[in-house]
Amino acid sequence: MTLSLMACVDTSAPDLTQQFGGGPTAGSYCSIEQLEELPSQTLRIHFIDVGQGDAMWIQTPWVSDRETESHNVLVDFGSSGVVDGTGSGGQEMVRYMLDRGLYPGDAIHLGVVTHAHEDHYGGLSEVVNNFSLLNYLDPGYDAGNA
Repeated sequence: MTLSLMACVDTSAPDLTQQFGGGPTAGSYCSIEQLEELPSQTLRIHFIDVGQGDAMWIQTPWVSDRETESHNVLVDFGSSGVVDGTGSGGQEMVRYMLDRGLYPGDAIHLGVVTHAHEDHYGGLSEVVNNFSLLNYLDPGYDAGNA
């Protein structure tokens, strides 16, 4: 199997040029429909704005059956929204993934929390309430030691 890698800016994402100093994003733009038309051999990596930072959703390629051959990996989950000044990163991730073809109860094969700050793990419960998290990895220490 040949692996294909393509990058484009998802046009359904908010325009953040004002926050980042203006100017066009250095990449091609594509719609959700165009993202879905990518060949199945394409490694899909989504960077999702979850408020205070980004989360990553990796979809591995497949040959003939997306459901049995492809894997979903999430890296960080955003905040829970209970901390003052934050929104629910978990809700944003769930909305984003549902809008792009996942269904409630679909498998998330691996969820990774990079470090023990609420804005990285707080949205995990929202994701777990909507999808089936099969494997979980974290750094092994609590937020008090981060």
